[in-house]
Amino acid sequence: MKIASVSYRLILCAILLSAFASSLSQTPASTPLKEVVFPVLPKSGADVNAFVPAGWSLDAKTTGDLNGDGKPDLLFVLINNAPNLGVKGVAVLPRIIAVAFANADGHGYTLAMQNSTLLTIPVEPTSIDMMDGLDSCSQTPAPAKCDGMLKIARGAFQVYIQNWVNGRGGETFTFRFQHGGVELIGFTSVGVLQNTMETDDVNYSTGRMVTTTADISSDGPGKSTTKTLPQKPLLNIQTMGNVQDFTGPFE
Repeated sequence: MKIASVSYRLILCAILLSAFASSLSQTPASTPLKEVVFPVLPKSGADVNAFVPAGWSLDAKTTGDLNGDGKPDLLFVLINNAPNLGVKGVAVLPRIIAVAFANADGHGYTLAMQNSTLLTIPVEPTSIDMMDGLDSCSQTPAPAKCDGMLKIARGAFQVYIQNWVNGRGGETFTFRFQHGGVELIGFTSVGVLQNTMETDDVNYSTGRMVTTTADISSDGPGKSTTKTLPQKPLLNIQTMGNVQDFTGPFE
């Protein structure tokens, strides 16, 4: 009887294991990613909406003079919210950042730059969107002012992101049209650890970085130190990669 009882248990375990294996084989595979096709934007348009292709929507926009002619140029970001999109097998939230210069006659705009790598970042189920909650134009209804993460000042444009992934917090990238391209001329990072706020303000044009440490519970100015960076070629927006992976150069 004892041998029969053990044999029965072994047979029952075999049946249960077989059923479990069968259930695994019948589990549907995760939905495959669809490779993102980044469109070439129109060369010209009457307004910002003329540069938005099918399947994409306006995520952020602002205006200001970027080429020194005194006319308000367009700086805008487009987003594709379709599910299961990827680049080379990696899930991403696709974005395009672009600039269109105002035409000399005051009518319409001409595309000056578009980039699909800077703001297209990998996404995971637990990750947050770096540009989420920043007065997005794609909100319903769209806010009257949806510059969100964008700013134009003194002939340069800035892109602000929330980068808690690497512990730095808020980051601002500053670009300028120069030397036949769009170059990164500044970077500011603000992070908070307990009661201490640290700000790194880098001016790549002058090769200086100012680090300021302050107690957030105090009204004092904090302590600042200045560092001279080694001379290096300025990074171009088209080759520097995405903002999440940006690490410098600091040294």
